Amino acid sequence: MTNSIYKKFEITKEQKDYLSSKDLTFGKLIDVVGDIDSSYIPDFFTALVNSVVCQVISYKTATTIWNRVVNLVGDINVENVLLVNDEDMRKCGLSKSKVLYIKNIANAFEHKEINFDFENMSNEEVIKELKKIKGIGNWTAEMFLTFSLFRKDIISYGDLAIRRGIEWLYEIDHELTKNEFKEYEKMFSPYNTIASLYLWEITLRKLFDYKSVNEIKDTFKRRNFGDNTSKKEII
Repeated sequence: MTNSIYKKFEITKEQKDYLSSKDLTFGKLIDVVGDIDSSYIPDFFTALVNSVVCQVISYKTATTIWNRVVNLVGDINVENVLLVNDEDMRKCGLSKSKVLYIKNIANAFEHKEINFDFENMSNEEVIKELKKIKGIGNWTAEMFLTFSLFRKDIISYGDLAIRRGIEWLYEIDHELTKNEFKEYEKMFSPYNTIASLYLWEITLRKLFDYKSVNEIKDTFKRRNFGDNTSKKEII
């Protein structure tokens, strides 16, 4: 399978400026991270299989397993997935339950068990429809809204990296509650998806190694004026 299944997220200056104007701290994160090179998968079936692969594991592990699945299956389509032996899929690093969930998705597409007219549904309707397939919960459905339909206002409380990112960015010394999370969701709206992409970068770029986003900016300033070290070299 080639990279043709992916499309690049288009994040506009207007979206970044809006988030920066809503909150100075988040604006600092955008400055530190800069442009994001991230993609989504327009094909519904491929995107759902990818979301199941990524359930409850790190980005690095998910990428490794996904590449193995692609090498095994070839084009990720309903026919190919149904033909592949379950045990061979498990050898890719998938749990028994994840193999079952992926086959459930394939059967749902094959037999048209749910309404797939997602583009004409609200976010809530998409989630409700997808959850009819065993193995798809809120997080997987929200990732589908983000990484396939590219809905612009999605942020998932069920995503640990997003919650940890908020806690680090705003120096919160306790586990983020749902009510607190909702306040950030309101602040980032209508661009919660863009905010999510930046919050994920905190984990991907290991910004947790710093005490705060201010420390990164201060380090950048000192090094920039001292030895012309670029921001990319720091991050």
